Amino acid sequence: MVNSKLPPTLMSGSNEEKKTYFREMKISHPKLVEAFHKAKLSVHEHKTPLILLYGPSGVGKSTLLIKLYNSLVSDLIAELDTDLSRIPAILFETKAPESIQFSWKDFFKEGLTKLEEPLIERKSVPPSQSHKVNLNGSHNKETTSALRWAFESALIHRRPLACIVDEAQHISKIARGSKLLDQMDVLKSIANITKVPHILAGTYELLKFRNNSAQLSNRSVDVHISRYMAENRLDLKQFQTCILSLQHHLPVHEINLLEHWEFLYERSIGCVGVLKLWLERALELYLSENMNEFSLKCLEKTALSVAQCSTMAREAREGELELHETTKDRTYLINKLGLNRVKVTPESKTKTKNSKSVGERKPERDACNFETKKEINR
Repeated sequence: MVNSKLPPTLMSGSNEEKKTYFREMKISHPKLVEAFHKAKLSVHEHKTPLILLYGPSGVGKSTLLIKLYNSLVSDLIAELDTDLSRIPAILFETKAPESIQFSWKDFFKEGLTKLEEPLIERKSVPPSQSHKVNLNGSHNKETTSALRWAFESALIHRRPLACIVDEAQHISKIARGSKLLDQMDVLKSIANITKVPHILAGTYELLKFRNNSAQLSNRSVDVHISRYMAENRLDLKQFQTCILSLQHHLPVHEINLLEHWEFLYERSIGCVGVLKLWLERALELYLSENMNEFSLKCLEKTALSVAQCSTMAREAREGELELHETTKDRTYLINKLGLNRVKVTPESKTKTKNSKSVGERKPERDACNFETKKEINR
């Protein structure tokens, strides 16, 4: 039986058309929708300089960012017809550093490319602006400073609703002796100067920045896109719904993925992004070997290994534990603030014997006045 949700001509098309269809198809699901709405609200309403969007590897962050980017473009579509200089949003991925230090030069060049800035390699800081950037040191520092100035200027001119940075955990790669928080201070400063919110998306490594900076915690918004948890009944039900949604778009004749939901959860650790890529591999095997049915055999041959899934699960758990607040954590905070040494009691119970409220007369004063009045009346 052919799925009715597939395009009518897809099943008679080529294998390449079937693979392309499923690869480009995206599904919406509760975890993604929740994170999307929170991120977009933060851009439009909170006006927060930095938005940290994090979750386990393979949870679907890149899909979320594309959805958010397209939504921001749609928000400004009417304005773009009359304001040709404006760019609704920019989205780019940071490069993993080849050495032990993150390259801000590459970061600014990538951002300038997305802002459609010309002559990137020939950027320089005008003499009138040289006091605003650090031009001391090597020629490389001067080039980076010039690119930063150009990036800030382009953001101010182009006025995007947001600068979206994927794989932002690479920014935490620093040279020996460098301060980790200095990295995030750069982005916070750029966001403040340009008034353009920066959305930093990545793994739980982003929590290093938030947890070690009081100022950043106060000036950023967290958006957590989590995996579906097996111990949560609602999560498990929603994950099974995701399986069914993906099944509806698989261009195969006979299929019932829900029969194997436990195995699908085991080798995806509850991450829809991992599950989707797995099904893409399974579909390619099914089509290339001209199999009669899309069976458990297809899934087993293309699944991630137990060792790979164990590593993913461990890293996910470690990140989730950083977000979990225990009674011990709260006790530590209370002790740190000194609240454990303060006894708060109602005001009425804390008054001393001789204390009185404002405007309250002393009893002996009233008694004295009474005696005086008696003498006068005589």
